Amino acid sequence: MIDPRVSAALKRMVPEILTRHYVYDGQPLRLDDWQWTIAGSDWLFDLVNKCRQGGFSFIVSAQAVVMAQLMPENSFHEVFVSINKDESLEKVRYCQQLYDELPDEKKIECTTDNKTEIWFANGNSIRSYPSKAVRGVPKARVVFDEFAHMEGAQAILDGSTPATVRENHGIIM
Repeated sequence: MIDPRVSAALKRMVPEILTRHYVYDGQPLRLDDWQWTIAGSDWLFDLVNKCRQGGFSFIVSAQAVVMAQLMPENSFHEVFVSINKDESLEKVRYCQQLYDELPDEKKIECTTDNKTEIWFANGNSIRSYPSKAVRGVPKARVVFDEFAHMEGAQAILDGSTPATVRENHGIIM
């Protein structure tokens, strides 16, 4: 089991890594204050009151890519649960683009890269589901996007919670 203090310290490093290693339109990436807070959060349960098209998918995807690179072997599994299939595929596309933008010397080899999941040589993974419970993914951090609009949201949450109870991971809604 990874020491929770190590996991928390790595999570707090994410905003600085993003602003140091990513470029957008030729300029270093600049995060809004709320994005900085989310990207560096080491909370086990985050509830985010957000607007549409505000950059939430981008920042949680960026955090997932960085954490999958930083965390010890087989200790980080991010699962996005979106309102529908198109939204779930979008999260993986974001992650793929963000991974591609990392400097080669900072990348851990990608071993599986398809429309619904990315696996890295260190055993860490990023997956995305359309509006269904996360099952069979131990040590997961689950990110629900537009949870309030999911049909059967309570059952999805109840079915997903066991995946988050080990290894100091949690839920973002």
